[in-house]
Amino acid sequence: MKNEGILVATHYQPLHSSPYVMENQEAGTPFLNCTETNPQLCNRATSWSQCLVRLPLYFGMDSISIQRIVSAVNTFTSANGITIIPAIEPYWECIRQLRNENKESFIHTHEVTKNEHWSFMGKYYTTYRVAIDEKGQFLGFVGHVNHDLRVAVCKEARGSGLAIFMVDVLEEEEGVDCFNYKIKADNKRSMAFAAKHGSFPDNKAIVGNEEAIPLVTIAKKRRCRPALIGETIRAHL
Repeated sequence: MKNEGILVATHYQPLHSSPYVMENQEAGTPFLNCTETNPQLCNRATSWSQCLVRLPLYFGMDSISIQRIVSAVNTFTSANGITIIPAIEPYWECIRQLRNENKESFIHTHEVTKNEHWSFMGKYYTTYRVAIDEKGQFLGFVGHVNHDLRVAVCKEARGSGLAIFMVDVLEEEEGVDCFNYKIKADNKRSMAFAAKHGSFPDNKAIVGNEEAIPLVTIAKKRRCRPALIGETIRAHL
């Protein structure tokens, strides 16, 4: 936006981290708990403050200026954006194929048929999202069934931070602090991913050689990670 001569500003600073509060808070006040040492109490305020920007808008702004700003935003997102959208039916087959390609990572390792998948998605598609790139190419999916998380990313998008981004978006949209994980004991890649999200094996729940290990969230912390280009703009202008 700066290259286009358009000034955007940080939308807001969370109240708990504002200079006034930080300078005037007294020991024992709730604000002391909303700091880097315990960020989950104000995690949504902190998260949105890191990704929202304020576009120019003022009385007397002419239509040419408005169109220039809209075009700049659309050009940026269409050229660089990764978008998280609802898992509507045209993407169901993509989800099925990706799930079957990674079937060994799931608790149930059988090949899911189209009929099975359509029946499943017909019930749960509202709790699923898909990630697409600027060309509309499918990159991965995330979803949950009764807060039990399922996520998979295409090979070309692995290592980009997309999986964590998708989970973060789903948590925000569903209004939950974290989802439940249940991961196969030999699935080291998924274990590592869960650890990045603050979830670790629940040793009390592990019995014998149980195939699937339930995980417990020890300390959920919002990460100050580098933003994926275009991730913060989800509205249609």
